[in-house]
Order: sequence, then C-alpha cells, then structure tokens
Amino acid sequence: MPDEILEDYAMKVTRDPVSGKPVQHTITTLTGSYAQEYFQGSSTKTHTFNNSMRGFVIRNKHTSSLYVVVGAQQFPVAAGDVFTEMVFPFKQITIVASGPYEGYCLGDEKPLPALIASDTFERADNSSSLGVAETGQSYIIGVTAATWGVSGGKAIQNVTAGLSTVAVIDAYAFDVEVECDVLMPSGAGPSNYGGLCLRYMDNNSHIFVRGDSRTSIRVYSKNSGGSYDTVSVLPFTFSDGQVVKIKAKTIGKDIEIFANGVSIGVATLSETQYDRTKHGTKHGMFAKSPLITFDNLTIKLAE
Repeated sequence: MPDEILEDYAMKVTRDPVSGKPVQHTITTLTGSYAQEYFQGSSTKTHTFNNSMRGFVIRNKHTSSLYVVVGAQQFPVAAGDVFTEMVFPFKQITIVASGPYEGYCLGDEKPLPALIASDTFERADNSSSLGVAETGQSYIIGVTAATWGVSGGKAIQNVTAGLSTVAVIDAYAFDVEVECDVLMPSGAGPSNYGGLCLRYMDNNSHIFVRGDSRTSIRVYSKNSGGSYDTVSVLPFTFSDGQVVKIKAKTIGKDIEIFANGVSIGVATLSETQYDRTKHGTKHGMFAKSPLITFDNLTIKLAE
C-alpha cells in the first residue's frame, strides 16, 4: 500500500467505475489512521472485524471495478486502484467483487504491528518449490535463476555460491518489519552469507541485508545497472554454523537492523537509493550460498 495513505491527511480520488477517470477530488482528514485488521478475497464477501473501525484502505487487483459497501454508503474502486476513505464507525464491510482484492481497516487505537505474512515451513519436503506461506501468499523467486524448496521444516535453495537469489512475498506495503532465522553456514565464504530482501521491485531494484565476514551485518542497495551500493556496515559478531534471527524495520529512508532481538544500528538510504526502491512492496529472504537455510519468516506492517 502507498505510504502516504497513513498520513494525517490524504487525497481521495473517486473514479467512474466504467471509464476509470477521476470524477471528484476531496481532502479527507484521517482521524483514525492506524492500520488495523487485514482482509482479502476474490469474490463478493462481508468481512466482520473485532473492533470498531473508522476507515479502510483497499487495493483492487482485478481487471474490473469493485464496490465497497459500508452501511448505506457505497464506494466504487476502479481496476488496479488503491482507495482509502474515512467513514462513520463500523464493524462490517462488504466487498462486491468478481476478482482479487486486499486491504486493511483504519482505527483510532494504535495496534501491535499487523501481521501480513508468516511461514514456519513446517510442511512436507519439496526440493523444487516453497509452496505457499502459512498465511496463503505465494513466493516470487528473483535475481538469479535458482530453485527454492523445503526440507526438514526449513526453506532451502540451490543458488550457485557467490551469486544471489531471493524469495519474496508481495505484502502490498512499503514500510514493514521483516524477520527470519538465517543459518550462517560454515564454508559459505566471508561475503556469501544470507539474510533478508526488502522492497523488491525487480532484479535490479531492491535492498538486501546479509551477514559478512563473521563481523558485521551489511545493508546494500541494488542498482538498475546490476551493481550495488553499500548503504551501511553494522558491527555484529557471529560464528559459522550459528542461526541468527535477523530483523529489518523500514520507515521511509531508514532501515533499522536487529540481530537476535537487539538493535545493532540504522542504515539510512540516500535520495537516489530511496527513489530506486520507494515503491517496492515485496519482502523476504536473500541467499548467496546453497548452504544457507531459513526458518520462521514473518512480515508485519511497521509501526
């Protein structure tokens, strides 16, 4: 979801459901602007929420328009659009749709970070596919052609050592908290440890976080030309064979890195690096050696 929708004010664009052209522009004050309960579907459905909500954000992923019905109010959302609106308090919302959509509600109470995706990989071994996450999302494999799979309750991959591969999930969110248990294997080599992939847009526009030389965790920004910039080197000592719980929290240009539950520093993107990936909504795992395994992946909305 666009990061601007959680600001104190947002521009609402109402579109004609047939032509898709804007027909009305208003400024809406977002008084209940905390992201709350997530919802999704692929056909007409009424969603019921645990708490009273004040607004919603929805992304229409289909090629046809959908309608959001709250009480007696109805809002059209054109194909491919992201739409946000604040209304009277509600606990139910009906989406009239013939194709996929995703969204979340907005409320006054600041919640714990909303879970978007999680995966413990506790399923049957499969050497050629990760399957789907336990929260229902499919994985997208990128950068280098490699095969990802599941073995012994962990994610595995067969990338050629020294090359890079990622397995990411589209969270439809820019600012997130991504966490995963990453094995730092013996024999990987000083610069071939694994970690996280953030704000993946394509093979040449994303951010990755990985262990390095058993002395640091590094943050990199991949360039459109195929090379990459070092954003930050954060001191952290680990040993071969150790599993490190790596977490990255992205807020705008700042990426705070945690190792085993402790913050080890903040990497700040330059304007160029930020512009290159500011619309990236896919996040997940990064590897540079076939010896690396992953476990307990979670993606949440950042606070």
